[in-house]
Amino acid sequence: MEKKFPVANKVKERVNTRKNLKKPSGLTAPKKLKTLLLVVDRRKTDLYVSLLQRYDANLQFVLYANGTHSYSIDKKEISKENLQKVVIIAIIQESRVKDILNTLETHYFKQKNGRGIACVIPISSVIGVKTYKFLANIKEDLQ
Repeated sequence: MEKKFPVANKVKERVNTRKNLKKPSGLTAPKKLKTLLLVVDRRKTDLYVSLLQRYDANLQFVLYANGTHSYSIDKKEISKENLQKVVIIAIIQESRVKDILNTLETHYFKQKNGRGIACVIPISSVIGVKTYKFLANIKEDLQ
C-alpha cells in the first residue's frame, strides 16, 4: 500500500518531522507590549500624560484634534472648548493594561465632564532589541 501512494507517505514524513521540531526559545519577548489610544478633552492633556508616565509609558504621542457634534444640537449649547480634543497614543506593557484602564475609569472618566475614550491594540512585533527594551522600559543593557 505504501508503494501506491508515494505522495501520501511524503506528507506523513513531513508531518512527523514538524512535530519533532523544537520551538525557538529566544525569540519571544519577556514583556508583551500594547498600544493605548486615548481621546480626551484637550484641557486635561497634562493629567493623562502624567498618568501614563507613572505606568512606565516611555513613548507617547499627543495629537491635537477637534471633536464633532450633531447638527441637531443647538450651537449655543456646545462651546469650542468642549470640541477641542487630544488623541494620546502610548506604548505600554501588557501587564499594566488592567491597572491603567481601571485608573482611567475610576479617577478620570467618572469625573464631572470627564469624557473620554480608551482602547488597547496589541503589538505583534518590534524590530530591534534596543527599540524593544526602550518601549518595554527595560533599563538593563541599553547602551
